[in-house]
Amino acid sequence: HFSAICFGNRAAAYQAMGQILDAIADCSLAIALDTSYCKVGERSSSSIKLKFNHALYFCLDS
Repeated sequence: HFSAICFGNRAAAYQAMGQILDAIADCSLAIALDTSYCKVGERSSSSIKLKFNHALYFCLDS
């Protein structure tokens, strides 16, 4: 469980820095290590939503 928490915390840091793909990758690792770690699941969905919104904005802006 400790390793999952570490990956989850790093994912939060990546998300705060705008490194969304890195955040999603760390969330996936955390979930693989501990499927009951709900907090990281929420963070993962939040990161995916941010990436989707960014892509949508880019498409609409061009």
